[in-house]
Amino acid sequence: MADEMRPPVDLRPLFENFEEVGPLECKITGHLPLWLSGTLLRNGPGTFKIGDSDYHHWFDGLAYIRKYHFENGKMTYTAKHLKSDSYKLNHAANRIVVGEFGTAAYPDPCKNIFQRFFSFFEEKKFTDNGLVNFVQCGDRIFATTETPFMTEVDLETVDTKERLNLSDYVALNTVTAHQHYDADGNIFNIGSKFGKGGEYVIAKTENTKTEAFKLTNKIASIPMNNSLHPSYYHSFGMTQNYLILFECPLTMNVWKIMVAKLRGQSFLHTMEWNPSNPVNVHIVNRETGEPLEVKIKSPAFFTFHHANSYENGDFLVLDYCKVRDGNVVKGFTLNQMREGSIKTTNPDQMAILHRMVVPLKLSEVKDNKKNLLENIDFAQGCKAFYKEDGCLWVEDAELCEIPMELPRYNYAYNMKCYKYVYGTVLQQEDYTGILKVNVANRTHQMWRNDNSEQISAEPVFVANPNGVDEDDGVLLCP
Repeated sequence: MADEMRPPVDLRPLFENFEEVGPLECKITGHLPLWLSGTLLRNGPGTFKIGDSDYHHWFDGLAYIRKYHFENGKMTYTAKHLKSDSYKLNHAANRIVVGEFGTAAYPDPCKNIFQRFFSFFEEKKFTDNGLVNFVQCGDRIFATTETPFMTEVDLETVDTKERLNLSDYVALNTVTAHQHYDADGNIFNIGSKFGKGGEYVIAKTENTKTEAFKLTNKIASIPMNNSLHPSYYHSFGMTQNYLILFECPLTMNVWKIMVAKLRGQSFLHTMEWNPSNPVNVHIVNRETGEPLEVKIKSPAFFTFHHANSYENGDFLVLDYCKVRDGNVVKGFTLNQMREGSIKTTNPDQMAILHRMVVPLKLSEVKDNKKNLLENIDFAQGCKAFYKEDGCLWVEDAELCEIPMELPRYNYAYNMKCYKYVYGTVLQQEDYTGILKVNVANRTHQMWRNDNSEQISAEPVFVANPNGVDEDDGVLLCP
């Protein structure tokens, strides 16, 4: 059928309330390798409407946890709702009473305007709707979001267990849901502490089987460029010796946050894109907590997700999915997605895999005409040079022209020189699927979805335990 004759893509069933199911043994087409053994947990929104109230943004729906268990060439599937406090409060009221990223809480009908005003100054009820990711601490698994609350999940039954608050152990107001692990299983993460002297807090949690997150300590902090307009970030980079935070010019307006509840507005309404401001590239030593002495800046961009980061001699190599227009966060409304318009023709709002290379050893002679990466073969077109004000200006380079998001790689190569990144293609106008990018030679392979009414989720690479090559394994793509 010609492209112009294709019926509109109907994605509405993907954004309706889901029921709990399983465990069910699944029908297998083809075969699963016998070495594939274990459990994959995925989460994301699974409740989009409560009573007569609707969630508005893709990042909002109540968490729905799916378990894919592999054993002896078979797969079983189980799915349950995360029974977070947000879930319980919303369902008890039969409406949305706990706000999310793009959905404001409905006002209490029993309170007049003055009572609502004074309730703003009561202790905030932050969402604990852990729909973004999971973190493993020892033998325990927790569902996470971008607030300090984490909810433990039973790996066998997918039942909801106790809730923890990371801010009980380290002072912060938000935290990413995309932590990193070192070779010893220690957890690293970055969060924001708002208020006077606002800062980005780097935390390390010691790997322990019995003291989940109690052994969490602040190891470094980065002063915010503007405490009244802190940067919004979703992930960060880590190498053997450094942690990397992109302080992008997608910011949160603190004054708007203070009145958002009174105006019935969500967190999304407080965000502002400032393309005239550069990205501040913060690089902090993991051991000492000290930042690099030189200020590092890059032309304005935003990134949701980092891929791998590593050190190559005296250089940092940072790979990430770059978006030129930070207003992209306002585009993932559920009404748009139900209509299939997650696909965009705006190139500035497409996530493109890029590489940034940062020199670590800098000359005292600051020649602002010299590209410090000119003769570095792995720089692949990246540039770094001094500005007249003494800051180091870095410019990244594109690794693949096809838009992709949710980058993953063989985690055995985490913080090491590597070749392959896998990601999901969501925003391309004519197809969706999974992309494999060779970052060494900038080639790629594409697997397209079986039909247009599918959306490929984050691809998870599972290595063949007897494999030799970096890409010897399978991709799990729910």
